Amino acid sequence: MIAPTFTRDELQSKPLEKLMEAFGFKTFSRWTHQSYQDFLRNQGLTICSEAVITGHKFPISFIVCR
Repeated sequence: MIAPTFTRDELQSKPLEKLMEAFGFKTFSRWTHQSYQDFLRNQGLTICSEAVITGHKFPISFIVCR
């Protein structure tokens, strides 16, 4: 399974996240890279490779698992 998703850095992402929510972009889960990995492991998946893609307002956690 390839599982990319937006993740957040607590300090940098919070103001932008609030602004996006004010314009209708709803977030249902607020993951950090580590908490997203933990979630996938708790679902019984094994992480084969992972990376954080930066250069955006929100980092993207790219995780390959089985």
